[in-house]
This record gives sequence, C-alpha cells and structure tokens, in this order.
Amino acid sequence: MIPNIPKEYVEPLLAQTAALEQLQQEIIQTDTQQLTVQDIEVWRQTFGAIASVIKHVRRECLSVQAIFDHDALGQFHTLMGSLDIIYLDIQDNEPEQVTKWYERIRSALQGMLCVLHAMEFWMEDVVLDVQPGSLKDLVNHIVPSLEYCFVSEDGDYNGLTIDYPQDATVFMHSASLELLLINMAKNSRRHGCANTFILSAREEGDVVILEVSDDGSGIRDEIVNELFEWGKSGCEKGTGMGLAHARERMAAMGGSIECEPHGGLLNGSGGKGARFILKLQSS
Repeated sequence: MIPNIPKEYVEPLLAQTAALEQLQQEIIQTDTQQLTVQDIEVWRQTFGAIASVIKHVRRECLSVQAIFDHDALGQFHTLMGSLDIIYLDIQDNEPEQVTKWYERIRSALQGMLCVLHAMEFWMEDVVLDVQPGSLKDLVNHIVPSLEYCFVSEDGDYNGLTIDYPQDATVFMHSASLELLLINMAKNSRRHGCANTFILSAREEGDVVILEVSDDGSGIRDEIVNELFEWGKSGCEKGTGMGLAHARERMAAMGGSIECEPHGGLLNGSGGKGARFILKLQSS
C-alpha cells in the first residue's frame, strides 16, 4: 500500500492550484501580440510565489517529493526561463519568438496543473470518484502536457506521435488517469530515450484496452515481475512509486495495468521499446 499524504501537506498545494488556474485563464485570454514587459513581470512574481510553496512542502514530505518529482518541479523552471526569454523578445520586437515560447509556457502550465490536481487524491481517507467519461476527450486535454515531454531545451518539438484512440466512454477518475499517462510519457523520454510515444485504444466486450507504446530502450527482463511493487523501479533514478501508484489507481477505477518489456515499437538501433496495457471498464 502506498502511503497517503497528510492533509496538512496537500491543502497548501490545492490553494496554489486555484491560483495557478486563475493565472492560466489570464494567459490563455492574452493576445501574444499585445503582451507587454509589465505582463511578464506580474506572471513571474505569481509563478515565483507558487513555486516557493511547492518547494517548502516537498522538503517536508517524502511522498510529495516522489509525486512532485524533479521533472515536475522543472516545469516551473521552464516557465520562469521562458518568461525571461519572452521578456527579451518583446524588447527586441521578435513576435515569432514570443509566440514560440508562449506556447511552451502553456504546455508546461497544463502539466503542472495535472500534477497539482492529482495531489488531492493522495490525501488520507480520500475515495476516488469514478465516473463515466470520454477517453478521447481526456487524451485531447493532456496533449499539451504530452508534447511538453518531447520538447528540447531550445523550445523545438521532438517527435511525439499520438494515434488518437477511438472514442469510448469508460469508468475512470480523470485526474488520476491523466497523471498516469503524462508520467508514462515523461518516463519514455527521460529514462527510455524514446522519440515516439503512441496511444491507441480498442474495445473488447465490456472492456476498453488502452495501449501505450514507445520506441525507447525497453525494460530489463529481470525486473518486470517487480515493476509494480512499492519501492521498485526500472531505472537508477526512479522512486519506485510511479507504477505502484498506477496499479493502485487503475484497480480503484475497476481496471488494471500490465507491461510488455519489449513489446513496443522497433527503434533505429534494432531494439524494442516498452508497451503498457491499461484495461478500463466501458460504460
């Protein structure tokens, strides 16, 4: 059983979620051609205040560190760095560069919100509210976050491919499933060095099978049987919490998750990536 997080650690994060959502709406509604350096200064101050709260909670709680890992925290550094670049591009009158980095900010911001929303469901005594929902709508919602996982340091886009699932209505807890898929994309790129990440879905009776495949290095055969156990990881820098948490959350949704260590896509070096098979109940 994965340890849940005491409420006193989660509640400050949820407060930052509300502040971040308000800022997100402001950013979405802003015309990039009308951006001023004053706008950027206000956004930087807001992001900085939110980041301070998150860093404090991470220092105090090990479980928060595992969920809000360095990759997730790094998205705040991406936001701050992108704002610095936009600040200079506005001064230099470079509208195309402003638009490029503005889109990166929106992608990173969406990823941050997915992580923060999921925190609520790690609290003690929380029961997942599993509801029927559209699988296609869920995937569309997290596309910016998936894309962010495959963006290079200079802001260019590096090879994410999504084979959109056929539309199906399944019983799910959307925040948990979103975070699960985003973490899989991060792991594919960070640990498996994948260049292609594909989602596909099919229906078999009253079950919808969602497959996640990549063309990375795959998973070592000797650890496959332990992959979903608490504290076990398929990579040196892993926490051993992500897939254990994924299995718990899938079970809470009435589903399951399995792994084929070399069942992914053939890559250029002749190896095969990993494939994860998620089964959800159709509604």
